[in-house]
Amino acid sequence: MRRAILDRYVDRIRTYLDAEATLEPESVRGTTSSDSTLHLTSDELVELRADLAALAERWRARSDAGRADARTIALIYHAFRDPR
Repeated sequence: MRRAILDRYVDRIRTYLDAEATLEPESVRGTTSSDSTLHLTSDELVELRADLAALAERWRARSDAGRADARTIALIYHAFRDPR
């Protein structure tokens, strides 16, 4: 099931990239995609997960689909031990 969800995330990002040139410049300028390699303990990874969840919740609380200038934003994040 997690692989199916990941496939949906990839589809959403591809759909965005295909449409990006047609979107308002003010929407595109805030778009971001990034990755980092960190060296953390298991406890630090748990702390990072909590921090990311808190950040997402802070913005979810601010989210208001009823605002005239609000647009749907996809926030997708992953943090995992690299098995390589």
